[in-house]
Amino acid sequence: MIQAKREQFLISQKDIQLQNIFLKKNVGYDNFCISNERPDFKSAEVICIAANELGIDEVEKLAYLSKSGKRIYILLGDKNNTFNQLAIKHLAGQCLIRAGVTQSGSVILTNPNTADKKAWICATETFFSKDSSVVKANQKTVDWLFQTFCYLFWKRATHEFFSQDKEPREIRPETNPVMDIFTDKLYCKPNMLYESILADLEYASSLDIVTSIHNTHWIHEILPENKKCQNICFLLSHDDEYIPDITELCNKTSNGFIAELFNEEIHNSIIKNTNVAYLIPNYPIKEEVNWSCVDEDTKYTISYYPHNWVLKKSEDIGNLQVNDMIRFADDPDVIYNMKVRSEVTLEKINATTIDEFCKDPRKLCEEKDLIQFDRDRLAYDISYSIEIHPPYLPKNAKRECLGWDTFQKQWTKNLENIDSRINKHIKEKSNWKKSVISRIQGKEHKLAECQENISRLRNVTFHDKSPGSRKQYESEYQVLCKNIDDLISASLDEKKLVEMEENWKNKEQEIIQNRNKKNEQLKNEKDEKKISNIKKDIERLTEDLERHQKNKPKRGIETTSDDLGKILKSPDNDRKDTSFPPYPNEELPSSGILFSNERGRYLTIDSLDDLEKSKSEAARLHAKICVKEI
Repeated sequence: MIQAKREQFLISQKDIQLQNIFLKKNVGYDNFCISNERPDFKSAEVICIAANELGIDEVEKLAYLSKSGKRIYILLGDKNNTFNQLAIKHLAGQCLIRAGVTQSGSVILTNPNTADKKAWICATETFFSKDSSVVKANQKTVDWLFQTFCYLFWKRATHEFFSQDKEPREIRPETNPVMDIFTDKLYCKPNMLYESILADLEYASSLDIVTSIHNTHWIHEILPENKKCQNICFLLSHDDEYIPDITELCNKTSNGFIAELFNEEIHNSIIKNTNVAYLIPNYPIKEEVNWSCVDEDTKYTISYYPHNWVLKKSEDIGNLQVNDMIRFADDPDVIYNMKVRSEVTLEKINATTIDEFCKDPRKLCEEKDLIQFDRDRLAYDISYSIEIHPPYLPKNAKRECLGWDTFQKQWTKNLENIDSRINKHIKEKSNWKKSVISRIQGKEHKLAECQENISRLRNVTFHDKSPGSRKQYESEYQVLCKNIDDLISASLDEKKLVEMEENWKNKEQEIIQNRNKKNEQLKNEKDEKKISNIKKDIERLTEDLERHQKNKPKRGIETTSDDLGKILKSPDNDRKDTSFPPYPNEELPSSGILFSNERGRYLTIDSLDDLEKSKSEAARLHAKICVKEI
């Protein structure tokens, strides 16, 4: 029987090339640092703050500062923002508030336009949270920031708030107290940050970029085409629910591109070359305000990252080391370990055809995409095991005989018919006279031989015979039928002949006896007239005897038509057909067993040794080769 087979095969992955992977490296930087100095309001008389929205901590802090006599100017984003409405409600009347300027990041300035001017940049809108990263700007940057704030506050704001109980006032340009503001270097104003960075980096030979991995969209827009980037560092934060695909960024850069993943959180993004460094918000927006610091002395460093992951744009698996830790750029939150070998058990395959079942297991698995590269199977070699089942015969399929079962039944019935003819004859013979039976002993022996042949022919099956053998059996059957008819006919003829002979003898004896009686009468008779009559009777009887003796029964005369007809038309044998049945139109398969259901035909085989022969039979019968399920 053909059974399901369990196969194993080994595949080497050493030549598979991985694209954009991060390898764990213990590498640290010590030349890139950012100071994180918190804002100081003790000596501040004037405070300017710009943010897209203010949180509760900011509102409470500014309310406290305003009550202590500080003059505060606040520039917000959307006035309908829920947080901004809360800030306006609590601070309007205490601070001068304007809104309508969308911003990324935030800035605080104290005592601008004085010798004691200071400014702090925050990558988010939250200054006073313990987790916020705040950077103090240098003096030159403070001037640029203050100019930008004035430009936005007086020139770009759309609404103004003086007190909590009044509707916001729509601002008209002629009401602005500042008429001329120098804006050539105001890189923080709308649409300017990206242009300024591109201009400063246009001829840069190398770039250092520090950012969070979930904040890379700005690099696609700022990074000059074909720029050789020495270092681009990304943060991988396992707490982030969304980590975007950075494959496009990796593919965009040149071969000198290096990317590294840090396990620490980055609050500010940095892009720098040897001449200038930009500290930009976490989520810069090209068309809007982006509060940023520019340091032409490039003092920003990142010495607080002790470990990182270095990107390799392409690497063969064979070049990796065992136990290497790997992250893929398009899914960097998952860490994979390099192994020597992986053991993989694949789901079973139910072959749809017998050819599919006989295929090389590796080729079959490749065709069904079961052994494509899988990151969960990262190893030099993979040992696969799989169970492959042959195509099974449907449970509702039934044996298909193509009419040969009907033929065989008719063949058996015909033999029973001719056998019953013999039995009928034997039954009739039991009533015959011994004189008849003694005369037909030879014929009866031949009828017994015919019955033996009938028993032998009952075991003949025609579907598995060659055309020549069938022809021989057909001829033997027809000869047998004729012999039986001839033997029964001859027996009936012999019976009739014996009966006729006995009747003839009886008649002869009767004539002789009658003549003898007349002769005796003649001896004793005296009357001439009576003697004359007796002599006439004797002459007549003598003539009758001579005539009767001339008509003695002979063999070969037709004497059986009525008797044979009676046998053939008896109630037990009435009109029984003994003609040879017609052959079916299709031959049964010489190899395998044929089945069928409403969906078609099926040829079952027990051994793959019969496969080639079965294929030709299946093609002839339009059948699908399959196996009986054990």
